[in-house]
Amino acid sequence: MNLSAMFPFKKNFSLFCMRQSILTLGGCSLLALRWYIMGASTPVFQQVDNPASFEENIFVRTINYHYIYSMNVWLLFHPYWLCFDWSMGCIPLIQTSNDCR
Repeated sequence: MNLSAMFPFKKNFSLFCMRQSILTLGGCSLLALRWYIMGASTPVFQQVDNPASFEENIFVRTINYHYIYSMNVWLLFHPYWLCFDWSMGCIPLIQTSNDCR
């Protein structure tokens, strides 16, 4: 009885498991390195770094997040307006529903 003929995917499955184990170990190692470098603390952002996060109104915050995501997708396909630093008010917040952006 030939078991390899009965289970032809056994070799592929073991390679898949090995690859997933290596990727998981590598990802956990990178996370541990980041945790070590950051000193086991979360990053601290200023209002000028991400003004939408400091907005109190949930509607304004949500609209601005969606606007920033859509702008990033637009710049991915049409990179005509590039900037090395998008902080310091490069993208003004949408404050009212009358804003046409």
